Amino acid sequence: MRLVHTADWHLGLDFYEFARLPEQVVFLAWLADTLCRLEADVLLVAGDVFNTISPSIAAQRAYFDFLTEVTRRLPHLQIVITAGNHDSGSRLEAPSALLANLNIHIKGSVLHNPEDYSINYEQFAVPLHDKKGIEYLCLAVPFLRTSDCPPKQDETEDYVEAFYRELANHFAHDKRPKICMGHLYAHGSTLNEEKDIEYVAIGGLEGSSLAQHFISYSYVALGHIHRQQRVYDAENIRYSGAPIATTFSHREQAQGILVVDIEGQKINVTHEVFDSPLKLLKLTGTPVSILEQLRALSEGTVDDFAPILDLEITDTTPPPALFKQEVEEALKGRYARRGLSTFKQTKLIASSEEREPILSTLDHRYEPEEIAEREYQKRYGMSFPDDLRRLLREAIQEAQQCES
Repeated sequence: MRLVHTADWHLGLDFYEFARLPEQVVFLAWLADTLCRLEADVLLVAGDVFNTISPSIAAQRAYFDFLTEVTRRLPHLQIVITAGNHDSGSRLEAPSALLANLNIHIKGSVLHNPEDYSINYEQFAVPLHDKKGIEYLCLAVPFLRTSDCPPKQDETEDYVEAFYRELANHFAHDKRPKICMGHLYAHGSTLNEEKDIEYVAIGGLEGSSLAQHFISYSYVALGHIHRQQRVYDAENIRYSGAPIATTFSHREQAQGILVVDIEGQKINVTHEVFDSPLKLLKLTGTPVSILEQLRALSEGTVDDFAPILDLEITDTTPPPALFKQEVEEALKGRYARRGLSTFKQTKLIASSEEREPILSTLDHRYEPEEIAEREYQKRYGMSFPDDLRRLLREAIQEAQQCES
């Protein structure tokens, strides 16, 4: 069985007001070509197909155009798609009956028995076959919310763990090789070197500890974390990562898909890299250095694939108000677009005299104005401005009046 595992497409994503859909369309074309080249048996898409629950017409068209193209070129291909937290499960499932005729299976929501609110776990089962006719069982689970899950076994278990425990128990006696799909945050998984708002724990919720419930599966295809990685140090439990860089912290990591070959008890996982035509670039330096780097960029007419820039300005004082206009002027005629701009303050290298503590002697009483002058000089390398001195004196006078 040859599986291709992908997730977190986020079709229709806007990145600092720049549309990433043209880049995503290139990815989908590459994916179709790669599936054909690899002669894949199965494509697994583990959630977050779209970036919002109400995707644009253009994003939906890109999705359906891909499904049409890949099933035309690979009639035997089996496709399993689950909803992520960015998707509308019901919207994703709407064409399920039609797509099932093309071997496309979609799981977008968890259905409960209206009488007792129990869960029939058979709803997640999708039989799959390899070229030899061997049957596998795929358990395709969408993103879970608390209301989707069964009661917890005890206080040490969270609701997601309870769901996957019951799912594994339900199919424990099924002898077919099993594959599980999930869109979740697994405990111990690596996020980004820079905090990504996507993964900030909400309400104290931490990653779910699911290793014991995944042990019976030949492969576990996960989505939600955008960094490609193994989970629980297991070769067969993986995040595919997002196919394109969705934050500047991803700019230097390889994005793409996972190719999984399963033969009996043996499994081999390789990473196919997608070389995106759109690059995210980071420029760091003082305002003068940043402007020099911008002017050194390649010339060209900006289009949908022009690099998006992260500018990190480092200096002892914030750049002047006109710096933004200078940046825009420097970018004119350059093949690049300004995305993020941040300021990181650096300290001057202090002299031996400046490194002395402010209250270095006991026989001299430092006045507040003198302390402010010294600290401002140390931090910014210039004299205390008259307007700030005036405000400080007013504040000191008011404080003295309050004391009296």
